[in-house]
Amino acid sequence: MKTASETLKVISLGAGPKYKTLNIDDIVALSGLQTFRGGTLDDYIANGEVDKERIKTIHRESTRRGHASMTTTPSLFFEVEGSRMIDLYGSAFPFGSFIMFSSRRVKVTDDLLVRPDALNENSWRSYKGLLKEYESMWEGSSRDKARKVLPLGFYSHGLMKFSAEDIVHMKKETMETAVPKELSLMADKMGGIFKENAPLLYEAAMERKASLSYGNPNIFHENKLPRFSSDKNVNIKIWKDAHLQQIVNEFKSNSPPGFDDWKKLSMNIMDMVYANAVLSGSIAVWNEVKRHRTIVQKAESVYDAVDRAFDEVNSLSKNETPRWIHIPPGKSESYVEAVHNSLAEYHRLADKIEKRDAIYVVPHCVKIKFSLAMNGFHLVDPFGFLGIRSCTTSDYEVQELARKIKTEVIKQVPALEGLIGPKCKTGVCPERRPCGIVKMYSKNGD
Repeated sequence: MKTASETLKVISLGAGPKYKTLNIDDIVALSGLQTFRGGTLDDYIANGEVDKERIKTIHRESTRRGHASMTTTPSLFFEVEGSRMIDLYGSAFPFGSFIMFSSRRVKVTDDLLVRPDALNENSWRSYKGLLKEYESMWEGSSRDKARKVLPLGFYSHGLMKFSAEDIVHMKKETMETAVPKELSLMADKMGGIFKENAPLLYEAAMERKASLSYGNPNIFHENKLPRFSSDKNVNIKIWKDAHLQQIVNEFKSNSPPGFDDWKKLSMNIMDMVYANAVLSGSIAVWNEVKRHRTIVQKAESVYDAVDRAFDEVNSLSKNETPRWIHIPPGKSESYVEAVHNSLAEYHRLADKIEKRDAIYVVPHCVKIKFSLAMNGFHLVDPFGFLGIRSCTTSDYEVQELARKIKTEVIKQVPALEGLIGPKCKTGVCPERRPCGIVKMYSKNGD
Protein backbone atom coordinates (compact mmCIF):
# COMPACT_ATOMS: atom_id res chain seq x y z
CA MET A 1 0.00 0.00 0.00
CA LYS A 2 1.54 3.27 -1.14
CA THR A 3 0.81 6.83 -0.07
CA ALA A 4 -0.91 9.26 -2.41
CA SER A 5 2.25 11.33 -2.95
CA GLU A 6 4.25 8.18 -3.76
CA THR A 7 1.64 7.05 -6.26
CA LEU A 8 0.86 10.33 -7.97
CA LYS A 9 2.61 10.90 -11.28
CA VAL A 10 1.78 13.47 -13.93
CA ILE A 11 3.57 13.06 -17.26
CA SER A 12 3.21 15.56 -20.09
CA LEU A 13 2.06 14.02 -23.36
CA GLY A 14 2.19 17.25 -25.31
CA ALA A 15 0.58 20.65 -25.45
CA GLY A 16 -0.65 22.80 -28.29
CA PRO A 17 -1.17 24.54 -30.57
CA LYS A 18 2.38 24.80 -31.91
CA TYR A 19 3.37 25.67 -35.46
CA LYS A 20 6.79 25.89 -37.07
CA THR A 21 8.81 28.26 -34.85
CA LEU A 22 5.76 29.44 -32.92
CA ASN A 23 4.90 28.21 -29.41
CA ILE A 24 1.57 28.39 -27.56
CA ASP A 25 2.21 31.90 -26.25
CA ASP A 26 2.98 33.11 -29.77
CA ILE A 27 0.06 31.45 -31.55
CA VAL A 28 -2.58 32.51 -29.02
CA ALA A 29 -1.38 36.12 -28.97
CA LEU A 30 -0.97 36.40 -32.74
CA SER A 31 -4.33 34.76 -33.38
CA GLY A 32 -5.89 37.35 -31.12
CA LEU A 33 -4.12 40.05 -33.12
CA GLN A 34 -5.42 38.55 -36.35
CA THR A 35 -9.01 39.06 -35.28
CA PHE A 36 -8.75 42.74 -36.16
CA ARG A 37 -5.68 42.87 -38.41
CA GLY A 38 -6.18 39.82 -40.60
CA GLY A 39 -3.34 37.85 -42.13
CA THR A 40 -2.01 34.38 -41.32
CA LEU A 41 0.54 33.01 -38.88
CA ASP A 42 2.97 32.59 -41.76
CA ASP A 43 2.77 36.34 -42.39
CA TYR A 44 4.13 36.95 -38.91
CA ILE A 45 7.06 34.56 -39.26
CA ALA A 46 8.00 35.51 -42.81
CA ASN A 47 11.17 37.12 -41.55
CA GLY A 48 12.03 34.17 -39.34
CA GLU A 49 11.15 35.86 -36.07
CA VAL A 50 8.25 37.25 -34.05
CA ASP A 51 8.03 40.49 -32.10
CA LYS A 52 8.31 39.01 -28.59
CA GLU A 53 7.59 42.32 -26.89
CA ARG A 54 4.27 42.50 -28.73
CA ILE A 55 3.48 38.95 -27.59
CA LYS A 56 4.15 39.90 -23.98
CA THR A 57 1.97 43.00 -24.26
CA ILE A 58 -0.95 41.05 -25.68
CA HIS A 59 -0.85 38.55 -22.81
CA ARG A 60 -0.34 41.26 -20.23
CA GLU A 61 -3.39 43.08 -21.57
CA SER A 62 -5.85 40.72 -23.29
CA THR A 63 -5.19 37.45 -21.45
CA ARG A 64 -5.06 39.03 -18.03
CA ARG A 65 -8.26 40.98 -18.71
CA GLY A 66 -10.09 37.76 -19.45
CA HIS A 67 -10.48 37.34 -23.20
CA ALA A 68 -11.80 33.80 -22.91
CA SER A 69 -10.42 32.14 -26.03
CA MET A 70 -6.86 32.96 -25.02
CA THR A 71 -6.94 30.31 -22.29
CA THR A 72 -9.78 28.02 -23.42
CA THR A 73 -8.10 27.29 -26.79
CA PRO A 74 -4.77 25.68 -25.73
CA SER A 75 -4.98 22.00 -24.73
CA LEU A 76 -2.61 19.96 -22.62
CA PHE A 77 -2.41 16.16 -22.48
CA PHE A 78 -1.27 14.15 -19.46
CA GLU A 79 -0.76 10.59 -18.37
CA VAL A 80 -1.75 10.56 -14.71
CA GLU A 81 -1.36 7.96 -11.97
CA GLY A 82 -2.88 8.30 -8.53
CA SER A 83 -5.80 7.14 -6.42
CA ARG A 84 -9.44 7.04 -7.47
CA MET A 85 -9.58 10.72 -6.47
CA ILE A 86 -7.98 11.78 -9.75
CA ASP A 87 -10.86 10.16 -11.64
CA LEU A 88 -13.67 11.26 -9.32
CA TYR A 89 -12.52 14.86 -9.62
CA GLY A 90 -10.53 15.27 -12.81
CA SER A 91 -12.68 13.48 -15.38
CA ALA A 92 -15.71 15.64 -14.53
CA PHE A 93 -14.51 18.69 -16.47
CA PRO A 94 -17.05 19.26 -19.30
CA PHE A 95 -14.56 20.31 -21.96
CA GLY A 96 -11.87 17.78 -21.16
CA SER A 97 -11.48 14.26 -22.46
CA PHE A 98 -10.43 11.19 -20.50
CA ILE A 99 -9.58 7.51 -20.95
CA MET A 100 -9.40 6.06 -17.46
CA PHE A 101 -8.54 2.85 -15.61
CA SER A 102 -11.55 0.51 -15.33
CA SER A 103 -12.22 -1.33 -12.08
CA ARG A 104 -14.74 -3.40 -14.06
CA ARG A 105 -11.86 -5.10 -15.86
CA VAL A 106 -8.85 -5.04 -13.52
CA LYS A 107 -8.89 -6.76 -10.15
CA VAL A 108 -7.93 -4.57 -7.21
CA THR A 109 -5.72 -6.14 -4.56
CA ASP A 110 -4.41 -4.69 -1.30
CA ASP A 111 -1.16 -3.64 -2.99
CA LEU A 112 -3.24 -1.37 -5.23
CA LEU A 113 -4.75 0.50 -2.29
CA VAL A 114 -3.64 4.11 -1.90
CA ARG A 115 -3.73 5.98 1.40
CA PRO A 116 -3.30 9.71 2.02
CA ASP A 117 0.05 10.73 3.44
CA ALA A 118 -1.57 11.73 6.73
CA LEU A 119 -2.94 8.21 7.32
CA ASN A 120 -0.62 5.68 8.88
CA GLU A 121 -0.93 2.26 7.25
CA ASN A 122 -1.57 0.60 10.59
CA SER A 123 -4.44 3.02 11.23
CA TRP A 124 -6.44 1.74 8.25
CA ARG A 125 -8.10 -1.50 9.28
CA SER A 126 -11.53 -1.50 7.66
CA TYR A 127 -10.23 -2.18 4.15
CA LYS A 128 -9.74 -5.85 5.09
CA GLY A 129 -13.46 -6.39 5.53
CA LEU A 130 -14.22 -4.50 2.32
CA LEU A 131 -11.70 -6.53 0.32
CA LYS A 132 -13.12 -9.76 1.72
CA GLU A 133 -16.56 -8.83 0.38
CA TYR A 134 -14.99 -7.66 -2.87
CA GLU A 135 -13.08 -10.93 -3.33
CA SER A 136 -16.18 -13.07 -2.89
CA MET A 137 -18.10 -11.12 -5.52
CA TRP A 138 -15.19 -10.82 -7.95
CA GLU A 139 -14.49 -14.54 -7.91
CA GLY A 140 -18.20 -15.10 -8.45
CA SER A 141 -17.97 -13.03 -11.64
CA SER A 142 -20.06 -10.22 -10.15
CA ARG A 143 -17.51 -7.56 -11.01
CA ASP A 144 -19.89 -4.62 -11.28
CA LYS A 145 -21.24 -5.53 -7.85
CA ALA A 146 -17.79 -6.11 -6.39
CA ARG A 147 -16.33 -2.72 -7.25
CA LYS A 148 -19.05 -0.90 -5.32
CA VAL A 149 -17.52 -2.00 -2.01
CA LEU A 150 -13.97 -0.86 -2.82
CA PRO A 151 -12.68 2.12 -0.82
CA LEU A 152 -12.10 5.41 -2.63
CA GLY A 153 -8.40 4.98 -1.94
CA PHE A 154 -7.32 2.62 -4.69
CA TYR A 155 -5.04 2.97 -7.69
CA SER A 156 -6.19 4.66 -10.88
CA HIS A 157 -4.52 6.00 -13.98
CA GLY A 158 -5.43 7.36 -17.38
CA LEU A 159 -5.03 9.79 -20.25
CA MET A 160 -6.40 13.24 -19.42
CA LYS A 161 -6.84 16.29 -21.63
CA PHE A 162 -7.61 19.74 -20.24
CA SER A 163 -7.87 23.24 -21.61
CA ALA A 164 -5.43 25.72 -20.13
CA GLU A 165 -8.32 27.55 -18.45
CA ASP A 166 -9.49 24.40 -16.68
CA ILE A 167 -6.02 23.94 -15.22
CA VAL A 168 -6.17 27.48 -13.86
CA HIS A 169 -9.58 26.69 -12.35
CA MET A 170 -8.26 23.40 -10.95
CA LYS A 171 -5.29 25.04 -9.27
CA LYS A 172 -7.55 27.49 -7.48
CA GLU A 173 -10.37 25.08 -6.59
CA THR A 174 -8.07 22.40 -5.18
CA MET A 175 -6.77 24.89 -2.64
CA GLU A 176 -10.12 24.58 -0.81
CA THR A 177 -9.92 22.63 2.43
CA ALA A 178 -12.56 20.04 1.39
CA VAL A 179 -10.53 18.87 -1.61
CA PRO A 180 -8.09 15.97 -1.05
CA LYS A 181 -4.49 17.18 -1.01
CA GLU A 182 -3.58 14.70 -3.71
CA LEU A 183 -5.69 16.74 -6.15
CA SER A 184 -3.90 19.93 -5.21
CA LEU A 185 -0.60 18.18 -5.88
CA MET A 186 -1.92 16.98 -9.25
CA ALA A 187 -3.07 20.49 -10.13
CA ASP A 188 0.34 21.92 -9.17
CA LYS A 189 2.13 19.42 -11.42
CA MET A 190 -0.21 20.18 -14.32
CA GLY A 191 0.19 23.89 -13.68
CA GLY A 192 3.96 23.53 -13.80
CA ILE A 193 3.74 21.80 -17.18
CA PHE A 194 1.37 24.50 -18.42
CA LYS A 195 3.84 27.14 -17.28
CA GLU A 196 6.75 25.42 -19.06
CA ASN A 197 4.81 25.35 -22.33
CA ALA A 198 3.24 28.81 -22.15
CA PRO A 199 4.81 30.96 -19.42
CA LEU A 200 3.24 34.25 -20.54
CA LEU A 201 -0.24 32.78 -20.81
CA TYR A 202 0.12 31.01 -17.46
CA GLU A 203 1.27 34.07 -15.53
CA ALA A 204 -1.44 36.28 -17.02
CA ALA A 205 -4.20 33.74 -16.35
CA MET A 206 -3.09 33.11 -12.77
CA GLU A 207 -3.03 36.85 -12.03
CA ARG A 208 -6.60 37.24 -13.26
CA LYS A 209 -9.14 37.19 -10.44
CA ALA A 210 -12.15 36.11 -12.49
CA SER A 211 -12.54 32.48 -13.54
CA LEU A 212 -13.55 31.81 -17.15
CA SER A 213 -13.98 28.08 -16.61
CA TYR A 214 -17.39 26.47 -17.06
CA GLY A 215 -16.63 24.60 -13.86
CA ASN A 216 -17.12 20.93 -13.04
CA PRO A 217 -19.38 18.81 -10.84
CA ASN A 218 -17.27 18.28 -7.76
CA ILE A 219 -18.23 16.08 -4.80
CA PHE A 220 -15.37 17.35 -2.62
CA HIS A 221 -17.02 20.48 -1.26
CA GLU A 222 -18.88 21.70 1.82
CA ASN A 223 -21.71 23.63 0.17
CA LYS A 224 -25.23 22.91 1.35
CA LEU A 225 -27.48 22.50 -1.68
CA PRO A 226 -31.19 22.76 -0.74
CA ARG A 227 -32.31 21.28 -4.09
CA PHE A 228 -31.11 17.88 -2.88
CA SER A 229 -33.39 17.89 0.16
CA SER A 230 -35.89 15.53 -1.51
CA ASP A 231 -35.71 11.91 -0.35
CA LYS A 232 -37.20 10.56 -3.58
CA ASN A 233 -34.94 8.24 -5.57
CA VAL A 234 -35.98 9.93 -8.81
CA ASN A 235 -37.54 13.38 -9.02
CA ILE A 236 -37.93 14.66 -12.59
CA LYS A 237 -39.35 17.90 -13.93
CA ILE A 238 -40.04 18.17 -17.67
CA TRP A 239 -40.36 21.07 -20.09
CA LYS A 240 -41.45 20.42 -23.66
CA ASP A 241 -42.06 22.54 -26.74
CA ALA A 242 -45.56 22.66 -28.20
CA HIS A 243 -44.25 21.44 -31.57
CA LEU A 244 -42.50 18.33 -30.17
CA GLN A 245 -45.41 16.05 -31.03
CA GLN A 246 -45.35 17.12 -34.69
CA ILE A 247 -41.64 16.40 -35.09
CA VAL A 248 -41.99 13.02 -33.38
CA ASN A 249 -44.99 12.04 -35.52
CA GLU A 250 -43.04 12.81 -38.69
CA PHE A 251 -40.19 10.62 -37.49
CA LYS A 252 -42.45 7.72 -36.57
CA SER A 253 -44.20 7.87 -39.94
CA ASN A 254 -40.90 7.10 -41.73
CA SER A 255 -40.42 3.59 -40.38
CA PRO A 256 -38.07 1.81 -40.05
CA PRO A 257 -35.62 4.64 -39.34
CA GLY A 258 -31.92 4.43 -40.19
CA PHE A 259 -29.06 5.73 -38.08
CA ASP A 260 -29.06 9.08 -39.89
CA ASP A 261 -32.77 9.45 -39.14
CA TRP A 262 -32.15 8.94 -35.42
CA LYS A 263 -29.35 11.50 -35.46
CA LYS A 264 -31.55 14.01 -37.29
CA LEU A 265 -34.35 13.46 -34.77
CA SER A 266 -32.08 14.01 -31.76
CA MET A 267 -30.72 17.19 -33.31
CA ASN A 268 -34.22 18.45 -34.16
CA ILE A 269 -35.61 17.94 -30.67
CA MET A 270 -32.43 18.81 -28.77
CA ASP A 271 -33.94 22.12 -27.63
CA MET A 272 -37.58 20.96 -27.62
CA VAL A 273 -37.58 18.83 -24.47
CA TYR A 274 -35.66 19.13 -21.21
CA ALA A 275 -35.66 16.82 -18.20
CA ASN A 276 -34.24 18.01 -14.89
CA ALA A 277 -33.68 14.93 -12.73
CA VAL A 278 -32.65 14.77 -9.08
CA LEU A 279 -31.33 11.27 -8.43
CA SER A 280 -29.39 9.21 -5.94
CA GLY A 281 -26.94 6.39 -6.50
CA SER A 282 -23.66 5.00 -5.27
CA ILE A 283 -20.48 7.05 -5.63
CA ALA A 284 -19.47 4.41 -8.18
CA VAL A 285 -22.54 5.04 -10.32
CA TRP A 286 -22.10 8.81 -10.06
CA ASN A 287 -18.57 8.35 -11.38
CA GLU A 288 -20.11 6.68 -14.45
CA VAL A 289 -22.87 9.25 -14.94
CA LYS A 290 -20.58 12.28 -14.72
CA ARG A 291 -18.70 11.07 -17.81
CA HIS A 292 -21.63 12.38 -19.87
CA ARG A 293 -20.12 15.83 -19.72
CA THR A 294 -22.60 17.61 -22.01
CA ILE A 295 -25.24 17.06 -19.30
CA VAL A 296 -25.38 19.94 -16.82
CA GLN A 297 -24.68 18.28 -13.48
CA LYS A 298 -24.42 19.05 -9.79
CA ALA A 299 -23.62 16.78 -6.89
CA GLU A 300 -23.94 17.05 -3.16
CA SER A 301 -20.94 16.89 -0.85
CA VAL A 302 -19.48 13.42 -0.42
CA TYR A 303 -18.95 14.31 3.24
CA ASP A 304 -22.68 14.95 3.71
CA ALA A 305 -23.45 11.66 1.96
CA VAL A 306 -21.10 9.73 4.26
CA ASP A 307 -22.54 11.35 7.40
CA ARG A 308 -26.08 10.52 6.29
CA ALA A 309 -25.22 6.88 5.56
CA PHE A 310 -23.40 6.47 8.88
CA ASP A 311 -26.20 8.03 10.91
CA GLU A 312 -28.75 5.84 9.17
CA VAL A 313 -26.89 2.56 9.72
CA ASN A 314 -26.42 3.41 13.39
CA SER A 315 -30.14 4.01 13.83
CA LEU A 316 -31.41 0.85 12.11
CA SER A 317 -32.55 -2.27 13.89
CA LYS A 318 -30.97 -5.60 12.94
CA ASN A 319 -33.37 -6.57 10.14
CA GLU A 320 -33.77 -3.15 8.52
CA THR A 321 -32.10 -2.40 5.19
CA PRO A 322 -30.26 0.94 4.83
CA ARG A 323 -31.46 3.27 2.08
CA TRP A 324 -28.27 5.29 1.73
CA ILE A 325 -25.90 2.41 1.08
CA HIS A 326 -26.12 0.60 -2.22
CA ILE A 327 -26.38 -3.11 -1.46
CA PRO A 328 -25.86 -5.34 -4.52
CA PRO A 329 -28.40 -8.12 -5.07
CA GLY A 330 -27.52 -11.17 -3.00
CA LYS A 331 -25.51 -9.30 -0.36
CA SER A 332 -26.73 -8.42 3.10
CA GLU A 333 -25.38 -8.80 6.64
CA SER A 334 -21.63 -9.24 6.14
CA TYR A 335 -21.64 -6.60 3.40
CA VAL A 336 -23.44 -3.99 5.51
CA GLU A 337 -21.19 -4.81 8.48
CA ALA A 338 -18.03 -4.26 6.40
CA VAL A 339 -19.39 -0.97 5.08
CA HIS A 340 -20.50 0.15 8.53
CA ASN A 341 -17.03 -0.57 9.92
CA SER A 342 -15.43 1.57 7.21
CA LEU A 343 -17.85 4.45 7.87
CA ALA A 344 -17.14 4.20 11.58
CA GLU A 345 -13.42 4.23 10.87
CA TYR A 346 -13.85 7.32 8.69
CA HIS A 347 -15.50 9.17 11.57
CA ARG A 348 -12.84 8.07 14.06
CA LEU A 349 -10.09 9.20 11.69
CA ALA A 350 -11.83 12.48 10.89
CA ASP A 351 -11.40 13.42 14.54
CA LYS A 352 -7.63 12.90 14.26
CA ILE A 353 -6.78 13.90 10.69
CA GLU A 354 -8.58 16.08 8.17
CA LYS A 355 -11.72 14.53 6.73
CA ARG A 356 -10.36 15.04 3.20
CA ASP A 357 -7.68 12.52 4.20
CA ALA A 358 -10.05 10.21 6.05
CA ILE A 359 -12.39 10.02 3.03
CA TYR A 360 -10.03 7.52 1.35
CA VAL A 361 -11.36 4.72 3.58
CA VAL A 362 -15.00 5.23 2.51
CA PRO A 363 -16.44 2.65 0.08
CA HIS A 364 -17.97 3.49 -3.31
CA CYS A 365 -21.36 2.05 -2.28
CA VAL A 366 -22.30 5.11 -0.21
CA LYS A 367 -25.20 6.80 -2.00
CA ILE A 368 -24.88 10.39 -3.11
CA LYS A 369 -27.50 12.78 -4.50
CA PHE A 370 -26.95 14.50 -7.82
CA SER A 371 -28.91 16.34 -10.50
CA LEU A 372 -28.85 16.04 -14.29
CA ALA A 373 -30.27 18.55 -16.76
CA MET A 374 -30.82 16.59 -19.98
CA ASN A 375 -31.99 17.81 -23.37
CA GLY A 376 -33.49 15.92 -26.32
CA PHE A 377 -30.10 14.62 -27.40
CA HIS A 378 -29.42 12.97 -24.06
CA LEU A 379 -32.86 11.37 -24.04
CA VAL A 380 -33.21 10.14 -27.62
CA ASP A 381 -29.91 9.98 -29.49
CA PRO A 382 -28.61 6.38 -29.78
CA PHE A 383 -25.31 7.55 -28.30
CA GLY A 384 -26.82 10.02 -25.86
CA PHE A 385 -27.05 9.30 -22.14
CA LEU A 386 -30.07 6.98 -22.17
CA GLY A 387 -28.99 5.27 -25.40
CA ILE A 388 -25.62 4.26 -23.94
CA ARG A 389 -26.70 3.60 -20.35
CA SER A 390 -29.71 1.49 -21.31
CA CYS A 391 -27.34 -0.99 -22.97
CA THR A 392 -26.94 -4.28 -21.12
CA THR A 393 -23.15 -3.81 -21.15
CA SER A 394 -23.54 -0.86 -18.78
CA ASP A 395 -23.19 -1.16 -15.03
CA TYR A 396 -26.41 -2.69 -13.67
CA GLU A 397 -27.00 0.26 -11.33
CA VAL A 398 -26.66 2.74 -14.21
CA GLN A 399 -29.14 0.68 -16.22
CA GLU A 400 -31.59 0.88 -13.33
CA LEU A 401 -31.25 4.68 -13.19
CA ALA A 402 -31.75 4.85 -16.95
CA ARG A 403 -34.94 2.76 -16.70
CA LYS A 404 -36.33 4.98 -13.95
CA ILE A 405 -35.60 8.12 -15.97
CA LYS A 406 -37.15 6.57 -19.09
CA THR A 407 -40.32 5.56 -17.22
CA GLU A 408 -40.79 8.99 -15.70
CA VAL A 409 -40.01 10.90 -18.91
CA ILE A 410 -42.47 8.83 -20.97
CA LYS A 411 -45.08 9.23 -18.23
CA GLN A 412 -44.81 13.00 -18.60
CA VAL A 413 -44.11 13.07 -22.37
CA PRO A 414 -46.03 10.15 -23.95
CA ALA A 415 -44.90 11.30 -27.42
CA LEU A 416 -41.46 9.82 -26.64
CA GLU A 417 -42.88 6.31 -26.18
CA GLY A 418 -40.84 3.92 -28.34
CA LEU A 419 -38.06 6.47 -28.90
CA ILE A 420 -36.12 6.05 -25.66
CA GLY A 421 -34.06 2.88 -25.49
CA PRO A 422 -30.60 1.33 -25.92
CA LYS A 423 -28.29 2.34 -28.77
CA CYS A 424 -29.19 -0.84 -30.70
CA LYS A 425 -32.61 0.68 -31.41
CA THR A 426 -31.00 1.71 -34.72
CA GLY A 427 -31.07 -1.96 -35.67
CA VAL A 428 -27.30 -2.35 -35.33
CA CYS A 429 -25.40 -3.44 -32.21
CA PRO A 430 -21.88 -1.96 -31.93
CA GLU A 431 -20.82 -4.31 -29.12
CA ARG A 432 -18.48 -7.29 -29.62
CA ARG A 433 -20.95 -9.65 -27.98
CA PRO A 434 -24.56 -8.63 -28.71
CA CYS A 435 -27.06 -9.56 -25.99
CA GLY A 436 -29.85 -10.19 -28.47
CA ILE A 437 -32.02 -7.14 -27.76
CA VAL A 438 -31.03 -5.74 -31.15
CA LYS A 439 -33.33 -8.35 -32.74
CA MET A 440 -36.27 -6.34 -31.43
CA TYR A 441 -35.14 -3.41 -33.53
CA SER A 442 -33.57 -5.02 -36.64
CA LYS A 443 -35.57 -4.87 -39.86
CA ASN A 444 -35.75 -8.64 -40.33
CA GLY A 445 -35.85 -9.58 -36.67
CA ASP A 446 -32.53 -11.46 -36.92
